[in-house]
Amino acid sequence: MPVVAKIEHGFLEVGHTQNENDSVHSVIAQAAKRIPVYTPGQWATVAREARRNKRPYAVKEMPAQDFFDLKAISKKIKNLDNDEDGEKVRWTKIRAITFN
Repeated sequence: MPVVAKIEHGFLEVGHTQNENDSVHSVIAQAAKRIPVYTPGQWATVAREARRNKRPYAVKEMPAQDFFDLKAISKKIKNLDNDEDGEKVRWTKIRAITFN
């Protein structure tokens, strides 16, 4: 497993969570209603075929080894309910978090 030196996770501001990917996901979900999916590998076809009147979405298929299982790393992360000073974390106010 590769060494992960740093993880940065950004959070969207509450109330500002709509983005252009929402429409992409919606179009693919609608296509899945008309294109049968029996195996995970067929989702790439669904995504490519989702757009009927425009250019098809560019789909990059990725092998399993391109994905990381972060379970081992997550066990090393301490309780996130309180900050380093013991104060309760107000997650709705957090914009980014970094783990070194």
